[in-house]
Amino acid sequence: MAIDRFESEAQQNELFEEVNQQLEAEQWRQLWRRYRGLLLVLLVLLFASLFTVVWWKEYRQQQNQSAAAIFLAAQTAFDAGRWSEVLERSAQMQQNFARHDYNQLIRFLEARAMAESDRREEALQRLQSLAMDAGDQSPLAAVAWLNAAWLTVDQDAARARALLARIPAGSPFLAQAGELEGVLLEKEGQTAAAVQRYHQALQQQPAGSLHSRLLKRIERLEGGTTP
Repeated sequence: MAIDRFESEAQQNELFEEVNQQLEAEQWRQLWRRYRGLLLVLLVLLFASLFTVVWWKEYRQQQNQSAAAIFLAAQTAFDAGRWSEVLERSAQMQQNFARHDYNQLIRFLEARAMAESDRREEALQRLQSLAMDAGDQSPLAAVAWLNAAWLTVDQDAARARALLARIPAGSPFLAQAGELEGVLLEKEGQTAAAVQRYHQALQQQPAGSLHSRLLKRIERLEGGTTP
C-alpha cells in the first residue's frame, strides 16, 4: 500500500507539473496574442536604431575624411604660395562642410592667403569674423585677433591695440601679444617701455622661435643698435 500511495503521489505531482506547464504556456500565448504587435514594433525600432548608429558612424568618418582632404589640399597650396587655390578650397569647404571644425581652420588659412596677396582689408574682415564665430575663449579666436593686429601694426597702432585687447587674460598667446605691444612701443619711440614689455613677455616662458626673438629684440634695444 505504501508503494501504491507513493506512486499515486508521484502521479499527482506529475499531473500538477503538467497542468502548471500548460497554464504557463497558455499565459505566454495570451501575452503574445495581446502584445505581439507592440513587441514587433519594439524589435523593428531596436534594429533600426542599431542600423542608424552604424550608419551615422560611417557617415561621420566619411565627412571627416573629406573635410580633412580639403584642408590638407588648402595647406599644401598655401605652403606653395598658390593663394587663389587656397581661396577655392576654402569656398569648397564652406559649401560642403560649413559646420565642420576644419572649416574654421581653413578660414584662417584663407585670411592669411588674402593678406599675402595684398588683400589686407578682406583678410582683416575674415579674421574678425572667424574670431567672433569661434568665441572669446577659443584659442583660435586669440590667434585670429593676434594676426589681425599684426596686419594693422604699420598702418593703425590704435586699431592694433584694440584688436590685442580682445585676447583674454588667460590666453596661451599672451607672450605673442606682448611681443606685438613691444613693437608698437618701439614704433612710438618708447624704447625703455618696449624693453620692459619684451621682458614681461619672456616671463610667460614662451618656447621656440618666440623666446629667441624676444631675446634678440631686448639685446638690440639695450645695446642701442638701430632696429
